[in-house]
Amino acid sequence: LPAANFTQNISQLPYRWVNIPASKGGTGKIGASKCRKAEADYIVNTLKEYLNDEQYADLNFGVISFYRGQADLIEKILGSAYNKKRVRIGTVDQFQGMEFDVIFLSTVRSGIDFSSVDFSRLEDEKDARYISKISSQCYGFINDNRLCVAFSRQKKLLIVVGDAKMFYKDKAGRTAMQCVPALTMFYKKCLEKGGVINV
Repeated sequence: LPAANFTQNISQLPYRWVNIPASKGGTGKIGASKCRKAEADYIVNTLKEYLNDEQYADLNFGVISFYRGQADLIEKILGSAYNKKRVRIGTVDQFQGMEFDVIFLSTVRSGIDFSSVDFSRLEDEKDARYISKISSQCYGFINDNRLCVAFSRQKKLLIVVGDAKMFYKDKAGRTAMQCVPALTMFYKKCLEKGGVINV
């Protein structure tokens, strides 16, 4: 089989993490769903830059989140003028079966307090109910199935936008390794290869 072609003019790597810390703004709500304006603003500004640059004219873009509220916020900020043949915005569940050259994945959750997590229970594989409870409290709708979809929609480049402290080091990192290990490992890979951008 031929090797996959990840070549594009945005990044030398086929993956990137854009770290937007809690100090830039936390998680909010739109109706019953969660959103994070700091991530939405970054994605919209970057997407506009790419769409208006001739060197990226052959690329199409998908913007996905685990939350309907975040997808709606991004679409609202971007406005109706964008080319819907080149850009699709929605939830992870809506993107099953779709592929785009470049995917932006907005993680949304930020500023969670992990101090009350009982790690003896969290790291006990038999305590599945507790693991599920903490995962829901700290990471919401992020689960293995959705991550599998989210991490496989890009043809050339995956850009995860989110608060890295939610997934790496200290109590948050230990929690993430039990609840959403794929995101922790992805961040570590980006860090090791020079694929982290701190905003």
